Amino acid sequence: MQDLQYLEINLKNLKHNINNLKSLLNNNTMFMAVVKANAYGHGIVECARAAVDGGVNWLGVVNLNEALILRKNNVKAPILVLGFVDSNDFSIAANNNISVPIFDIAQVEYLQNFGHQLSKKLKVHLKIETGLNRLGFTTIRNSVLDSSVIRNAYSVLNKSCKIIVEGIYSHLSSVEEDLYTTQGQNDLFYDVINDLKKYDIDIPIKHIAASAAAMLLPETHYDMVRCGISIYGLWPSDEVKKAFIFSHNNTDFLKPVLSYKTKIVQTKNVNRNEKIGYGRTHTVKNN
Repeated sequence: MQDLQYLEINLKNLKHNINNLKSLLNNNTMFMAVVKANAYGHGIVECARAAVDGGVNWLGVVNLNEALILRKNNVKAPILVLGFVDSNDFSIAANNNISVPIFDIAQVEYLQNFGHQLSKKLKVHLKIETGLNRLGFTTIRNSVLDSSVIRNAYSVLNKSCKIIVEGIYSHLSSVEEDLYTTQGQNDLFYDVINDLKKYDIDIPIKHIAASAAAMLLPETHYDMVRCGISIYGLWPSDEVKKAFIFSHNNTDFLKPVLSYKTKIVQTKNVNRNEKIGYGRTHTVKNN
């Protein structure tokens, strides 16, 4: 029995989008393909495999379960969980070579007390708050930059032979709507990184840019960008699309990965000005 409606996923277009987005980066900037939420509904395993085949360096997921699905399907690329991971599951992440975010002193204290019990090394990325006001260590106190909480977290974690601090990152709140706020967030991220260097702390992978910033703001690229919606051929917003096409003169930069298709089962002639559909809401304009 043949379905009349179906979704078609074009993985060639996924690779096309990834290749074009990578062309915007310096050679030393890594590319994370975000495949969270079942790859935005496109199929997490298939899209992750295609993305890795297309040359991405990292994969981003929303929770540990998604990361484990990829590992069980033999996807071996580095994976960062972008959302919360319960401290009790750190051992699972470590055993499967899955990186986790650390954004709270309670997580640091847990690893200080129990990290030695890990059977394999746990890779972590410190997340800092720069203005989204979601997950992240606070770095502004009384309107003054204060990186001490990050320094202390790093000091504790770096002492453990079972923990690798491989990244530091944040998340921009409003690239599409407010470049002033975006610049302020990026300046804060940059200042935190420089402040850490004063204490001989240079965390290898620094990242803050998602799709919109990756396309419009090269100063936010750092060591890695995290592209989600754009790799599936969707623009973060109409404003980003207009700005990018204006500056790059490329209307074919992104191609849609998902198509909804159906089989035509009947055609008919309808007179002009006739009403059709439920509630007769559409008026035929031509014969």
